[in-house]
Parts: sequence; structure tokens; C-alpha cells
Amino acid sequence: MIKEQIIREVEREIEYMSPHTQRQYRAHIGDYLDFVGNREWQDRDVLYNYQKKLRERRHLSQSHIIYLLRGPVGCLFRAHGLDLPIKMPKFRGFQVDLTERVTFDVPEVEALINATRQTDNSQWQAFMALSTTFGLRASELRQLRPQDVKKATIMIWTLKEGQPREHLLPHQIASYIHDYDYPVVSEGYMFILFDAIRLRAGIERQPRKSWHAIRHAVATQLVLAPNGPKERVIYNFLRWKMMGQIGVYYTPKAFEEDELIYPIHPFLKYWE
Repeated sequence: MIKEQIIREVEREIEYMSPHTQRQYRAHIGDYLDFVGNREWQDRDVLYNYQKKLRERRHLSQSHIIYLLRGPVGCLFRAHGLDLPIKMPKFRGFQVDLTERVTFDVPEVEALINATRQTDNSQWQAFMALSTTFGLRASELRQLRPQDVKKATIMIWTLKEGQPREHLLPHQIASYIHDYDYPVVSEGYMFILFDAIRLRAGIERQPRKSWHAIRHAVATQLVLAPNGPKERVIYNFLRWKMMGQIGVYYTPKAFEEDELIYPIHPFLKYWE
């Protein structure tokens, strides 16, 4: 298979990324395939040698090398149904200052929900219902398509190496999810849309306080819920990749876990 044909296979994987990120992925995948030459691009030893080549580029940090291998090169492997055949290099991660973590409090989320329910805008309602229920990222909201929404379930395709997952649709939001047709929208449009909802809700604009801050709010309130579910259930509900041995051996029962979450979900009651 020639280089152009191989790269074409990744288009479905990068379709919903920003144009800038798409260009980066194509360029880095092209760089890897140029290095491969006439060898097999899936070969483990070839990939190890490419990793060594990246280390020789002194302007690349260890974290950037990991990004290139997991991101663009990993995307090439995923597009062909393959896992990366090498272990990722280890590095000391930076410390996250939790005091800088941006989130919405419960009254603010209630205000956002009410702001959408008081309109007849089906797009606002569908996106806010999905965000406040499942904690979808803006990029994940953008890639939903009509075929992902069934009568009683919804399929959510994840980013950041998360676990794609089919969820039960809770009755509180089902009508809002079914009333929208999920056309393609741009990345920039998602944040213009959120800003319009925020203004209607009367919430002051703050840096980085947007769709992802709602995801933080869902996670935070589930952790704080009295008699809440086990951590692994929250992990699976938010479609995080479970690490360690538990991630290898634990087989989640998705719909059963949804039924554990919905009775104690912090925001579903505002959709009733």
C-alpha cells in the first residue's frame, strides 16, 4: 500500500479534529511513513527505531515524543485496527494544581439547563442535555451523528484514548436527544454556542469555563454524592480509560452501571 493510500485510511479518525490538528496529524504520519520507506510500517522494530530517531531531535521533549507516538502515529495504527506494538517511554509528569481546575457549581449548571429549556432551540437543548448528563467534551458533541442515537440508547465516541461506550438514555433527557438531527458543526461554533447559552443563563464569562467545565462538574458531584457508586463505575460512566490491572481484568456492564448512576445523578432532576 502506497503512502497516500495509507494516510487516506486515517481520515475517518481525524474527521472531527480542527483543521490545524488534521494538518499536524497528516504531516507527522507522513514523516513516520517517510522514515519507514519500503519496510513494513506496522513492524515493531521499525517503530522502535523511529522512536530513537525522535529522541535524536534535541528540540523534542520526552512528553512531545509521547504525544507524537500516541497521537499521530497511534492514530495510524488505530485506523487499521491495531494497537501500538511498543511500550511508551516513561517520564515524570507535571503536577496539576487542583485549585486551578475550572468547574461549574450546581446552581450554575441548573441555570445553564434552565436557559436552554426556556427556548425552543433543539440544538441548545440536545447539546446541554448531553453535556450535563454524560459530561461530553465539545469535540465529542460535534462528532455525534443521527445513527448514534437509538430509541433507548446513544453511542458516544470518545477522544483522548477514552473508551467508546453505549449509554442508556435516561427518560429525563430522551425527548431532547431525539428532537435534534446532529449535523456537522465547527469547533469554533461550539464555543460561540456555549457563550450564547451562558449569556442567557446570566453567568459571568471566565477563562476556560465552558463545555469541559461541565464535565468537571459532573465528575465532581458524582464523587461527592452520598452513597455514590464505586470509583470504577464513575470511570466507566465518564468513559475514561481504566488503568492498571483492574483495567485489564474488569469487564464493565455498561447499562447496569448507568442504572446505578442515574438515581443519584446530580443534574438529571433539572431536566424533568
